[in-house]
Amino acid sequence: MFHRISLGLGANLFGQVVTVAIQLLSLPIFLQFWSLSRYGEWLMLSAIPAYLSAMDVGILSVGMNRMAILAAGGDVASAERIFQSMLAFALAAIAVVGAIVLPGLWLFSFGDSGVSVEHRVALSLLIGASLACVLSGLFESVFRACDDYPMGIIALNLGRVAEWLGSIVGLVVGRSLADVGIGYFLGRLIANLLTWLYIRHRYPQYRWSISGASKAELTSMVVPGLSYISLPAANALSLQGMVLLVGSMFGTPTLAIFSAYRTLARICFQAVNMLTRVLWPEFSRRYGEGAFATMRGLYRYGTMATIVASIGGALVLYVAGPFVIKLWTHGRIAYIPHLFNILLLVTAFSGLWQVGLILLTAVNKLGAVSIIYVVASALSLGCAFLAGRSYGLEGAALAMILTEVAMAGTCYLYVKAFFDEHSKSCSASLVTQ
Repeated sequence: MFHRISLGLGANLFGQVVTVAIQLLSLPIFLQFWSLSRYGEWLMLSAIPAYLSAMDVGILSVGMNRMAILAAGGDVASAERIFQSMLAFALAAIAVVGAIVLPGLWLFSFGDSGVSVEHRVALSLLIGASLACVLSGLFESVFRACDDYPMGIIALNLGRVAEWLGSIVGLVVGRSLADVGIGYFLGRLIANLLTWLYIRHRYPQYRWSISGASKAELTSMVVPGLSYISLPAANALSLQGMVLLVGSMFGTPTLAIFSAYRTLARICFQAVNMLTRVLWPEFSRRYGEGAFATMRGLYRYGTMATIVASIGGALVLYVAGPFVIKLWTHGRIAYIPHLFNILLLVTAFSGLWQVGLILLTAVNKLGAVSIIYVVASALSLGCAFLAGRSYGLEGAALAMILTEVAMAGTCYLYVKAFFDEHSKSCSASLVTQ
């Protein structure tokens, strides 16, 4: 287990390096060719397709956990049946959503909102890339089922690199929103093709066919999958929702500044995310084995590590923030202490509940947690709107902490109930024996 966790940490470290590099390099590169206002337009367009992330209604996430548990027990045939069922569903979802959203984008009138043909082209390409990203869930499922989680993380992050490099090529060559969208879309298609070819060669036991798809398997995943819908929806409200809110309330130049500050502040969260996601396959594996004591230890020490990482990272950025912002943006964005410190506080709170959420996700026991996440994110966004009107950008940013506090309490209570339930089950089993 230690060896797997170490390899997973290494792969997630690579993923976080990719994330931070993309975030830090994007701003200065784009500002070399675009104004702050133009870059803000791109950020708003990029935020919209995130709302398609829930289009799989959680079925791919549930199926991925089931495949990992079955494969760990040696039942590859059942795992492949689930995989082919997921493939059939994913292809159908891509076709249906694409047929509805893409034509609607061109037929719907935006009035005098300033949405041009160029905006529609760029947004269509971004939506196409998001639809293609649905297949990433299938790629990750195979990697996890074959106990090759680290390679899966590396492959998925190389796909993100391909998207980003494509967008940069489009920026340099054409410099329009549409050109950047074309590069982004082509980068995603190339990444998907190469990953698919690798998986077909490396893991032939999982055939890319829908001949073994089972309606019963899909039906059984609908109910637990519904709870997963809320996770990407809540993330979209918290992240992309704030992007759209700030852009509409304060303008795209201010949005570019806010985005830069939040990107830097969320470096702390990237470290937390690296620690939590590597525990996902371990929680699934241990749950299948009934090793609840090991799960409890992983949860306890994982939570301690994420708290230290989030608070420690926030303190480092609190000291280094002014210098980093000046160096990173070449002095084009001024340092605003109150705004930056508020965003650091928000990310520091995230370390309290991330491991708990991953545990509940890995064992398909999210229940009402995901609904609470959506409600808390929506209320936080509403409070951000009201606070923004009264107290400006700093007020809107401070309202974001409501989601973190609500989720910290919720995840703690649900994880405690999970371990209490299985402790009683194990005790009853011992008494029976």
